[in-house]
Amino acid sequence: MHFDRDLNGAAIVKHHDDAPPFSYHAIEVWNFNATEGKFHNGVSDNYGGLRDFTTPGWQDGVLTWTSGPGVEPAQQFVYTRLTDTSMRVDWQASRDKTNYIVGDTLTCTKSG
Repeated sequence: MHFDRDLNGAAIVKHHDDAPPFSYHAIEVWNFNATEGKFHNGVSDNYGGLRDFTTPGWQDGVLTWTSGPGVEPAQQFVYTRLTDTSMRVDWQASRDKTNYIVGDTLTCTKSG
């Protein structure tokens, strides 16, 4: 994962490239909607998807992006701060939009 500020600080662009043998690649754009009081995330990936997620922001070291109503099954990306230089990212899915099951987990360490 690689994060960059863009639009004079109004957005964060995230590049996500899994290492082989995994093949997931995505570009995300995160920004804040002051009218709604929440963050939006548009995810475009190599599987042809374009998904919309929202979050109220970080809460007790956890950032949970929840998919919009057009995404089936419902999904979440849950970022959990582990230390000042590491985090875990869980991708979760739910058929009933209530009970989420973890489908993938990444543990990331800041470099540089």
